[in-house]
Amino acid sequence: MKDILGNQVERADEMLLQRDLEAIDDTLYEPKEEELIVRTFLDIYDGIPEHAEVYKYDQFTRKGKAKRSTTGADDVPFVDNDKTRAEQQVISIESGFMIERQELRAARANGRNVDTEKAETARRITAEDENDLVFLGDSDLGIEGLVNAAGINTYDVPTDSDSDGTEWTYKTGQEIINDIREARAKVNKQDGYEADTLVLPSEQYQELAKPYNDYNSETIMSYLMEQGWFNRILEISYLEEADPDGANDVGLVLDTTPSNMQLGLAIDFQRDEPYRHANGSYEVRTEERTCGLILRRPLAVCRFDLI
Repeated sequence: MKDILGNQVERADEMLLQRDLEAIDDTLYEPKEEELIVRTFLDIYDGIPEHAEVYKYDQFTRKGKAKRSTTGADDVPFVDNDKTRAEQQVISIESGFMIERQELRAARANGRNVDTEKAETARRITAEDENDLVFLGDSDLGIEGLVNAAGINTYDVPTDSDSDGTEWTYKTGQEIINDIREARAKVNKQDGYEADTLVLPSEQYQELAKPYNDYNSETIMSYLMEQGWFNRILEISYLEEADPDGANDVGLVLDTTPSNMQLGLAIDFQRDEPYRHANGSYEVRTEERTCGLILRRPLAVCRFDLI
């Protein structure tokens, strides 16, 4: 359409308006909690510069001990941290969506904002990718995840009493609790560590509804909550067939103290300014820049494989 001077102008029903962008932003920046499951137990470290391509941090292994005396010792032992420098790539997780000219026309004709379903899909895909990166890492980019980071504790789950296998499907409630207790002990036996989070694949999480034993109707879940072993018990599908060989389901016991582990962000999820194509459609791109899991103390993790 042209004005009286012959200049090309956009019709109102072909423009992406500020109210549309506000509706899109409300959708993009208010994800459901389950989409950002990693952020329910990991603290965020946002001190990485936006321009950074590599993030370097120190990994620690504590050493040393205290000495007891009645009058004060002359040879007080000194503690230290064995420190190694770790580094990993800072990467972009990008997505986007198109808003066609006809969609804008339909929205205006009906007196509503542009449809935000595509924005919701872009948000969810980015959140899923973030979760995947933290749990599984990315070997091509040299980023480790919780299940495959070097130096973590591991625990080989024993077979059940009837030798049917290590799967919790075949185990009694007491045997499952023993598995969890042993994995938790791997973390807690390290001085200064205290497990606070249990993460399980969906199938094994459902097994927590089993009775404690044949003589007690209390479930495994209620027993764990009463014992106060964990602050949170989470169900996550990313742990299915997630062992380094890709064959077994795994569980995780974690001490998620921020000094042990965090999620590293250079740029949190954001929307770029929309780009208008010659045909009147709009391209809206989103980006998050992250290094994934920052694991400063690998002994804060225990992976147990459920063969």
